[in-house]
Amino acid sequence: MAYASVHSHPVLDGIASGFRALGHIAVLAVTAQPRVQAIEQLLRTTDEDLAARGTTRQSELNHILGAGAAL
Repeated sequence: MAYASVHSHPVLDGIASGFRALGHIAVLAVTAQPRVQAIEQLLRTTDEDLAARGTTRQSELNHILGAGAAL
């Protein structure tokens, strides 16, 4: 039977912690972008609300992402 031991190394743990913090900051930066916020708002909007405004989900998504983003 093999015996595995996990050793902690303070320097490597510190480096890993730094990368985790940078990753967290990157996620916060991306989600703060206006396009992401607009898409989140669109996801919270019902199809009925969009129809009442005379638009569709695809039309709104194209508006948010720009003309080159048509799927």
